[in-house]
Amino acid sequence: MITTISLRSRLLLAFGVILLLALGLPAYYLNFKLEQTIDDEARAAVARDLHAVDWIITAEKTAPVEKIDEILRTLAAKLEVRVTYIDRSGNVLMDSAMPLEKARNLENHLGRPEVIEALKGVMGTSLRYSDTLAQDLLYAAQLSNGQANLAPGIVRIAKPQ
Repeated sequence: MITTISLRSRLLLAFGVILLLALGLPAYYLNFKLEQTIDDEARAAVARDLHAVDWIITAEKTAPVEKIDEILRTLAAKLEVRVTYIDRSGNVLMDSAMPLEKARNLENHLGRPEVIEALKGVMGTSLRYSDTLAQDLLYAAQLSNGQANLAPGIVRIAKPQ
């Protein structure tokens, strides 16, 4: 037994397919572009914050490490970021998320993607999960000249996503 579909049903089906294509494809494209724009803006904001943090470190020319750590904690809280200062061997010297003594016991950061890029002389960025803070973070890192009491190294910030 052959079932025939009425003209009305065929027109309704054709209209539904056209409507789905007319609305679905632009929605997919706009969603893709929106995600890309949000990611680009987040990376630009992290880069601005990173430059500000590095400027603060280098501007404090003779401050003791404890004072720099205190300044970085305050700045990190105001910018809502996590700030880490790493020596060029990958050892963490300061981290705004923990006391100075505890930060120095963190694992070596030399293998982190953003640190690898920073050691090449460019700003490195990476979006990944932080085991320490248990959340997704956008990381950015760059070389820093340090100051009198802080050897040249890598300044890194992480912003929750």
